[in-house]
Formats: sequence, structure tokens, C-alpha cells
Amino acid sequence: GIQQGEDKTVQDGKVISYGHYNDDNPVGDGFRLDSFAENRINFYQYDSDGEIKTIYSIDLNYIHYDDKGMPVVTLPFNAETRKMPDPGTVWAYSSNGKSHRQIQLVSVKDNIVSYRSGDHDIQEYLKDYTPVSTPESSRKILSFPLTLGKQWKDSYQKQVKNSWGENAEWEYTYSAEANSYISGIEKVTVAGGTFDTLVIERFIHWTKSNPHHNGKPMTEMTCATQDCKVSGYTKEVLWYAPSIGRGVLKAVAISGAPQLVSSGGQEMRQSANSLVSELTYFGPQPQDNQQMPPPQYAREVSASFFTQGFPLVMNNTWEFMMIHNPLIE
Repeated sequence: GIQQGEDKTVQDGKVISYGHYNDDNPVGDGFRLDSFAENRINFYQYDSDGEIKTIYSIDLNYIHYDDKGMPVVTLPFNAETRKMPDPGTVWAYSSNGKSHRQIQLVSVKDNIVSYRSGDHDIQEYLKDYTPVSTPESSRKILSFPLTLGKQWKDSYQKQVKNSWGENAEWEYTYSAEANSYISGIEKVTVAGGTFDTLVIERFIHWTKSNPHHNGKPMTEMTCATQDCKVSGYTKEVLWYAPSIGRGVLKAVAISGAPQLVSSGGQEMRQSANSLVSELTYFGPQPQDNQQMPPPQYAREVSASFFTQGFPLVMNNTWEFMMIHNPLIE
């Protein structure tokens, strides 16, 4: 009655589940066809205690089978480094299905990617996919080479400033620790086209502290807690397309409780409590007589967006202000 050795299930000449047991405990590498989404195979690895160490999911578009019926992953891209298209290339994104945010590549030099968006210049680190305003290597959205199941950690801190009427602003310190891993390969279709993507999941624990204002405030503020801090959790899922050097889809959920942001990418794309941003255009700058194609799939954000697990009653505390100033990374 004790499971021991190889465990394999074959269907139509293809192995749909495979693993090993040692004295009734799963060990080593294995895989199984996803029982909920049968167009994917989940690969996993157990540690010496029988706990899952890594797991990632592969779309069947990227699977072929060898002469023994075992699945073999075929990567549709090279993800050793990040490669950008030619200067002048345009990406447009939408998070509400009504408007676009357009960025145009200006140059790539010395690990710095420069863009132009309207009247603003934007710079990010080529290797990390991170704004230059964050200290280099303290925050890593990407960590090359991008390999399936890869995990990494990063921590960072920055000042967040917000306008407050015509003659005042307020700010606070944002500190975060993030755990990221590459959870699979997926073919996704967005308004801007169909792309082969790597799925990167980030789980972030953050703290907002030291709030204060400059200039004349609109109302007198107080602190509800002695340390005047608020903490929460952010789950980000990025579908990154190596062929165009940027993400084509992103889902974000923010909450005061970690269990409320523990869903996977597919669930987050459908949830009313997630912000979903997608690529709506990629290519050369449209000419003056050409219009940007309209967004098709992005949607409105619900009224309860980013308030899950936090107090909802409006008041004049700094904690309430910081909670309701969601930081989209």
C-alpha cells in the first residue's frame, strides 16, 4: 500500500502525468496535464521533504512528444538577453478599453532604454525592465537569462509624490520586498496582436510610511496609528514577449491581505479586482492621416478596485490617504 518508484499515466500514446515516489512521498521532477485547462502541462519539482519546490506551466502549443511519448518543451524565442527593436518603434497600451498610452523608442545605450511619451521622456534599465528612478539592480522585474522556473528576490524604496490642489503636494516613503518567478510560456492574443510570451509572476509585500505635505493642505491630517504606516500586498503577472522587448499584457491586484492576491494570471485577468493593461498597438509611428487602432479587450476598473482587505470609510487620516493612492509598478 506504499507508493514506490515511477508513476506514469499514458493516454493515446502520450504521457500525461509522470513522477516518482519514495516511501509514499513524491520526489524529484514530474509533470501532469492540467486538470482545469487541458491545453497546458504543469511541470514541478519536489524537494527532499516532499514539498513542491518549483512549478511552471507550458501551453501545448510549445510541446512536442518524443518516441517514448514524453513531452519536450520547444522554446519559440531566445530569452538569454533583452533585445529591442529599431528606434522609432511605438508601443501603445490601454487599461480601460477607451484610451491609449503611447511610448516611442528613442535609443538604447549603455543599459539604458530611452522612450518618448507625449511631452515626457522615460528611461528604464535594459536588463531589469525597471525605471531609472529606482536604484539600479535594487528592483528587477526581469532577471536574464529568463529560464522556466527561475526565481529571484529584490527589495527597494522610493519617495512617492502626489499633487494636492493647486499649491500643495503630499508624499510618503514606499518600501517593498518582492519575490518573482517565471511560471510558464503562453501564447496570448491582445488588441495589438498574438504573441509568444513568458509569464512572470511577482508577489510584493510593501509598506507606506512617513507621510507629510508641502504647502497649504486641503484639510488637516492626522495619524490613526502610532507609527503612521500602512502595509499591503501586490500581485503582478506580466506576459513578456521577447520578440518585441516588452510586456504585452499585465494584471495587477492590491490588497491588505495576502490571500486576496494569491490568484494565478488566468484568474486575475477575469477578476473585477484586478487592473488589466494590454498592448493595443506595436509597430512604426502611425502617419498623420492614420489613426491608432481602438482598444478591444481592456476593460473598466470596478469601484472597489484596490480596496480589498482595507478600511473603506473615508476619513482624514494619512493611512486612508496612502491606502487609496495605489502604486502601480
